[in-house]
Amino acid sequence: MSSSSPSLHRESRCDCQRHGEVTWAMNPLSARSSQYVISSRLLGASLLRTLFVDIRPNVAGPVLVMAALDMGNAILLLSGLSFLGLGAQPPTAEWGAMVAAGSVNFDKWWISLFPGLAILTVVLAFNFVGDTLRDALDPRTARAIRA
Repeated sequence: MSSSSPSLHRESRCDCQRHGEVTWAMNPLSARSSQYVISSRLLGASLLRTLFVDIRPNVAGPVLVMAALDMGNAILLLSGLSFLGLGAQPPTAEWGAMVAAGSVNFDKWWISLFPGLAILTVVLAFNFVGDTLRDALDPRTARAIRA
C-alpha cells in the first residue's frame, strides 16, 4: 500500500506523523525490516535469537494494547448481534439478548437497564486498561507522564 493513500487498516488507530506520512509506531509486521533487526542478523544472530531478543520486546506492547482495546470492541459486537437475535440461542444468557428482551417491555425498564450498564462498564474498563497499557508501554508517553 502506498503512503499517499489513506490507511483503512486497524493500524490507523495508533498512528503517528513522521516526515509527512502516517505510519504505525511499531507495526508488528514491519519490525522484521527495521534497522536493529537487520543489524542483528548481519552480526550473525540466529533467527530465533533475533525473534526473541529484538522483535518480541518491541512488538509486545502494541500487541497487548490492541488486544485490550479489541476486547471491548468484541463485547460490543457480540452484544449487538445478540440484541438483533443473531447471537446465541435463548437458553444461553447474553447481555444483548437481555437488553432486547427488556426493550419489548417499557414498563419493566430494569430488565434492559442493568445488562446495558454491564455492557457499558465492561467496555469502558477494557478501553481504560488499553489506554493505560498504551501510556505505560509507549516510551514517548511514559517519559511525558513521569516528568
